[in-house]
Amino acid sequence: MKRFGLSKADKIYLKNDFKLILEQGKKVFKDGVILWHRPAGPAEGKSGEQAAKKPRNRIGIIVSRRLGGAILRNRCKRLLREAFRLNRHLIVDGVDCIFYPKDVKNLGNYDAARAVLLALAGKAKILKNNKGPQ
Repeated sequence: MKRFGLSKADKIYLKNDFKLILEQGKKVFKDGVILWHRPAGPAEGKSGEQAAKKPRNRIGIIVSRRLGGAILRNRCKRLLREAFRLNRHLIVDGVDCIFYPKDVKNLGNYDAARAVLLALAGKAKILKNNKGPQ
């Protein structure tokens, strides 16, 4: 795997995982994007070697059709995924995050998506050393 790659293990894709994070996670809103975050559960059913590795940060993205057409929705998802992929080392280890953009204005390009991601993580207090925009 590439150093900064985003593998299947780094994504939240199961309905039950989404449901658990949305119900039990903490919710933060800033700049037209909602973030639900929750510490990742223990590695159940994993071998001792895999369980000993440091916990991963996982990302899930929910985009409603109300946001716009398919091109716009996919662009928002792509920008948030890329911002998370390149900045996940700034977030404390073992956190599951679900992003839900409600407004496209603040996700125009990568720099804007990165700023929104770091602002949300700072507000949620999940940044390492809690440094970041608030």
